[in-house]
Amino acid sequence: MPNQNTNPGNCSYNVNIFMTNDYILYQKFTDVESAEEFANELRKNGIEYLLENNNHSYQKVFGYNQIDIAIGVNIRQSDFEKANIVLEKYYAAQIHNIDRSYYLFEFTDEELKNIISNPYDWGRLDYQLAKHILKERGSEITVAEIEAIKTKKIAELSQKKKAGNFKIIIGYILAFIIPILPILIGISITHNRKILPNGERFYVNTDQDRKHGQRIIMISIAWLCLFFILLFYSRS
Repeated sequence: MPNQNTNPGNCSYNVNIFMTNDYILYQKFTDVESAEEFANELRKNGIEYLLENNNHSYQKVFGYNQIDIAIGVNIRQSDFEKANIVLEKYYAAQIHNIDRSYYLFEFTDEELKNIISNPYDWGRLDYQLAKHILKERGSEITVAEIEAIKTKKIAELSQKKKAGNFKIIIGYILAFIIPILPILIGISITHNRKILPNGERFYVNTDQDRKHGQRIIMISIAWLCLFFILLFYSRS
């Protein structure tokens, strides 16, 4: 059965390679072999990629069956849609090799439709198999319906969130007491970003909260500078 653990012609490969700004995380794997199998499909379709050790990566990505360890496949943002099509075709071809004892064959139509309704919460193989089983049962989901579901999900995933009043208030208070810590808080509020399945990157927090984060950083830096100035003159 095909490997389930799958959020690029001329390829560059190095498990510990430094990821350039042109490449962003597309999919994660638990082992190099699975990552190479996945990347081979990208290679055959002319999509360049980099394999990277993501054991210490703090970059979050929405995708199919994501696992926060091991090897990441990074591609250019402009190749995300093409890569999605390539991998959908690849896994659609693999479903004919799956034994009928596979657990998805025991799912009800409603359970399978739930997989289709949450395309970025399941493995690519399960997603394609769910569509296939529903078609076999005469409950096929049309291409238009699937695209509408994906568009809706992308819109939901791209919704910005509040950083939280507690975090902002604590940031302001600590900015006047322990300037170094709130700088980190301000950076997390201002620069925290996510990657959508289509490759789009966006800031997680609302614009208003990001402004608070910027103010926390500026206040913290100002007080830190003032502290060192006073310390300098006190020793003069």
